Amino acid sequence: MDADFWQPYVTAAMEQVNLPCIVMRGGNPGTCPTFIVDDSYVIKFFGQLFDGERSFYAELYANRLVKGQESIPVPGLVAQGKLFEGDIHWNWPYLIFEYLDGISIGEAWGDLSLIERQAVSSEMGTMVGALHSIALGENGYFEPNWDLFRNFLKTQQANFLNSMKNSGWLPLHLWKQLDAFLLPPDQLIKPEMKPYLIHADLTRDHILGKVQDGKWNTLGMIDFGDARVGNLFYELIALHLDLFQGEKQMLRVFLENYGFEMSSETNFAEIAMSMTLLHQFGENILTDLFRRCPCLEQIATLDELAEEIWGIG
Repeated sequence: MDADFWQPYVTAAMEQVNLPCIVMRGGNPGTCPTFIVDDSYVIKFFGQLFDGERSFYAELYANRLVKGQESIPVPGLVAQGKLFEGDIHWNWPYLIFEYLDGISIGEAWGDLSLIERQAVSSEMGTMVGALHSIALGENGYFEPNWDLFRNFLKTQQANFLNSMKNSGWLPLHLWKQLDAFLLPPDQLIKPEMKPYLIHADLTRDHILGKVQDGKWNTLGMIDFGDARVGNLFYELIALHLDLFQGEKQMLRVFLENYGFEMSSETNFAEIAMSMTLLHQFGENILTDLFRRCPCLEQIATLDELAEEIWGIG
């Protein structure tokens, strides 16, 4: 994120697509080097680390699918390119978006009233419902089947126990219960349902807006670099545990406006907890949760933990 280091590369990329670059500054630190240009554009470079190639194409094609959906505010995708065309090592692909002059919902959440937080949760339910209703298969990248998502969950589960044992981020007495608790991937997916596009990382950093007269006004949903074909339960993990900070009332409001029928899932908490443990960023999300709520470490079983986090009746 060193603006001085990146200045010539940002300038070169903007010149490639015939856009001005007079003043640039760093954006919020994240996985990808991201810079704000002339308070008009945001340029995002995708490095080789953290599966950068997949993230580039996921963000590119997800934004193409979302474009024009009135109920899903996103910054417009202005241009794309490669910094070093033809480089056999790494060509540093980039995307350029419209700049949204706002703050993240995370910066405002603690100052919003209960009514305003409920309003945000309601809006998110409508927004995410619209996202999940977009037809797949038209652009050839997000295929309308469960194959990749099922294989992803199987890989996560296969690598799960070793990563848990080595990292120690789950209390030992809960770690010993994992084999008996975790639902297999085939029980986390309803094959008869159509798969859909999910953002997969709806954290408090990825919803931008402004607070006006004490009310939150959403400007846009950003960062589709982790987008994939998946289901609602996977989408809920970052949304509930990061954006909503685990507030069950917000989750209830979200689900009501999303159109989810709680009666359709008798083991909602068990499925959600299994998906939390298998989530790509599950370790980070749960580590943060245990830090905020250290009393959770005293819970005796994973079933009780699931009910404490996800049990909404």
